[in-house]
Amino acid sequence: LRPWEYLASHLDSTFPGWPEVAADLILRGTGDEIQPSSQIAAGLLALRPLTFHTPLCQSLVEPINLHHRELSALALLGTDRAEVRGAYRSAFDELAGRRFAADSTDCRALWLIFARLAQEKSLSYKDLRAVALESDLFQPEGRPQSSGRAGAQALPRKGGISLHPCLDRCGLSHQPEFRRLYSMLVAEILPSLAEARPWHWLRWIRCFPGADYLFEALDCLELRPNDLHALFVARWSQELREEEELLAERLADYAPLTLMLASLLRPHQDEIFGKALGSPLHSEAMKWLRLPCSKAADSDRAIQETVIPWAREYCGLFTDALGALCAVKVPFEEPLPECSGAVTEVAQLQRFFHLHLLPAFLNLTDNLLLLQGLLNQNLNRIEGSARVGRTAAIRALGMAEGTSEEGLRFLLNLHREGGEPVRRAAQWALEKVAARHGLGSTEALRRKLDMAAAWQDGGLADSPSRVWWDIAGYRVKLSLAQGKVEVSAWKPGRKKRIPAEVRAHPLFAEVQETRKALARTYAIFRERLEEMMLTGQPFPGEQFRFLFTNPAFRSLTERLVLSLDEKEILLESLEKREVEGLLAEAEQVRVIHPIELWAADRLETWQENIVNRHVFQPFKQCFREIYLQEAGERPQTRCLRFSKQPILPRKAYALLKRRGYSPCRGDAYRDWPSDGIRARFIWAEAREGLWKYVVGVKQSIPLTTGAIYFERLQEKLPRASAQGLPLEEVDPIVFSETLRDADLVVSAAAAGEEGFSSRQTVEIRAALVKNFARLLNLPGVKVDAGSSHAHIQGKRASYRIHLGSGRVLVEPSGQHLPLPSKTTCKSLVQAEEKTDSRTLTILETVAALSYDGEISDPEFLSALPLP
Repeated sequence: LRPWEYLASHLDSTFPGWPEVAADLILRGTGDEIQPSSQIAAGLLALRPLTFHTPLCQSLVEPINLHHRELSALALLGTDRAEVRGAYRSAFDELAGRRFAADSTDCRALWLIFARLAQEKSLSYKDLRAVALESDLFQPEGRPQSSGRAGAQALPRKGGISLHPCLDRCGLSHQPEFRRLYSMLVAEILPSLAEARPWHWLRWIRCFPGADYLFEALDCLELRPNDLHALFVARWSQELREEEELLAERLADYAPLTLMLASLLRPHQDEIFGKALGSPLHSEAMKWLRLPCSKAADSDRAIQETVIPWAREYCGLFTDALGALCAVKVPFEEPLPECSGAVTEVAQLQRFFHLHLLPAFLNLTDNLLLLQGLLNQNLNRIEGSARVGRTAAIRALGMAEGTSEEGLRFLLNLHREGGEPVRRAAQWALEKVAARHGLGSTEALRRKLDMAAAWQDGGLADSPSRVWWDIAGYRVKLSLAQGKVEVSAWKPGRKKRIPAEVRAHPLFAEVQETRKALARTYAIFRERLEEMMLTGQPFPGEQFRFLFTNPAFRSLTERLVLSLDEKEILLESLEKREVEGLLAEAEQVRVIHPIELWAADRLETWQENIVNRHVFQPFKQCFREIYLQEAGERPQTRCLRFSKQPILPRKAYALLKRRGYSPCRGDAYRDWPSDGIRARFIWAEAREGLWKYVVGVKQSIPLTTGAIYFERLQEKLPRASAQGLPLEEVDPIVFSETLRDADLVVSAAAAGEEGFSSRQTVEIRAALVKNFARLLNLPGVKVDAGSSHAHIQGKRASYRIHLGSGRVLVEPSGQHLPLPSKTTCKSLVQAEEKTDSRTLTILETVAALSYDGEISDPEFLSALPLP
């Protein structure tokens, strides 16, 4: 109420009689909710002694409206008259002993009445017991939350006393009479730890007065370190009345685990427990452990001077103490935290500790991971935690000197594909690793890992595509072709399957491990090469020559259109000597993006070349969808090509995560650091409770997409009003790839039966159909320029297939034609290792309909027009 004092004084001088008007406003209030004007009026009246208090007293005792009692109790706080005191007592007698919903108007009224009676010292022990145990007035869920969060309770300052956060704020904790009543109530509830009491009676207490409580709790923890009542009493024991030196001597008799537990629970006494443990660094180390994880990780000086020396001796003890705390069983009477979904056991435990025992519990568990990373302990467990997105574990991997190469590659993936908090943690960890190895940047670390992967070639360095084993009289071959690593057995010809005696031989385990290693290396390099195509980053010639000795890297790069010192080339089409000569002279090698080929008017030429040579590209390059800025879009700041499309939110969310976006709050973004740009795609327009559509009860309800826009990485634009960069200032590759990702989302996560196919997708499929028709000598297949249909002239009829949906119609009637269950086309040349299923279906259908005379499917034949 203090901020309103100036307003009340101003009203006194400018508006005589305002208290009567304010009281009338309170008494005339109606409705189920308190009006802000009535609440302000009651607060202003509480600052003045009132002479016309009778109507408010009547409203306090016999309220007409639901909120009259609460407002009257507030308005009369500053009035000390016998009638007012009697009204407060009558209202208290009516309410005390009854339970009300948390933060209800009756609960708030009881609080105001209780505070008034306590302030005027007319509260009896019976009254205090009734509101504490019968009305649950002091329970964390029932007390007013006007300042701070529930559970964010500080222990008293040195020499001070804290009975309860709300009692402290009311000024009651410093009243000797009230403290006496409080101590009597605590003594009745818990005379000793040997007498078990219901948890519901204890959970609100925040002061167990006297040293006897503390030492009885420590004695109990010596025997049972996870005893909840003992931990709770140890946490909230106050008024020890012993000198620190005497206290430290008395504590020295306890086991180190008990002392560490007590130190965790009583942070204001870290120095005393440090003396008892014999560790002068204990207090500073515990301060570090209670810091937020990101701040603790950045405290380099404290880590080197305090934390590591302390951890070498006490990390195990600290881990055991946290383990004992985590073994505590949450009482069944403890209310569940409020959340939209099911409450996990971990979430309930974290909430319980934060509220009752250890507000810094989450920081302590996070920083334990940092501690173990610094000591190179439990690295497998840390990597496992990092894989589920725990940012503390990600930072710990950066601090650990023993992080595996696989762990570092995982950090690189998180840096590219994780959500914003995960990316920040991964960036921090990678910078730490790079600095520790004397590397200037994360990119330098990435190049070093590429070089390391080149050495792990699965024993294939002497052979470009295979290795042989002699096992059980068979020659076992490992081959790499078109992105697949296969194992085959020969004697003398190739067997259809691996014989049982080969599989049972001990050497076959080595074959399997080699196969896995080669497949893993292949996947690493494929992902890396596609990323370098998008960023335009070149390989230095010397590095590329070394990597080219690796069979997986060689298999990939031979099938991509490369730029060797700005000269376009496909290595697969050259002789070995010619390749070696070109690479020996190259200073830089780069994977070309198809937009560059289109700009040079050579994209169609390379598409024909790829198809003619039957090249399976490892990822979409020459037949990759490209999205160019249209004339009307260039000066605009938002692209609306994929807006207003209905999508299934759960599927869209998963697709965006897989493509490296952070799809938070319906506004997904992806950073392009080399261009200094952040791309944003509004994949779910403004919608409250988005998580219910992603993982909740509304998963089947479609959402609508919005605009795409771009911003500088260093800019912080408000999401609601962000305009971003003019599209003409955005790099063409960044623009194209962002729209390609949006196209993927609205196509693959479309809510309708027909789905969605963009113009660019149709154009790519048209190019594929034309090239494959030419390659397979299908003269009856035609695709007109700009058309979204392919026309096929078969022996039985003429057909038209839509290159977006794949629907087939018979010409000229336009009758829908069911596809044959089996086609005669057993295999079809593809342009990439991973062609999307609809594109592959369309290509197979085109080939099958060209030879419709060989189709015998009855349903298909019955749909054709009679000759």
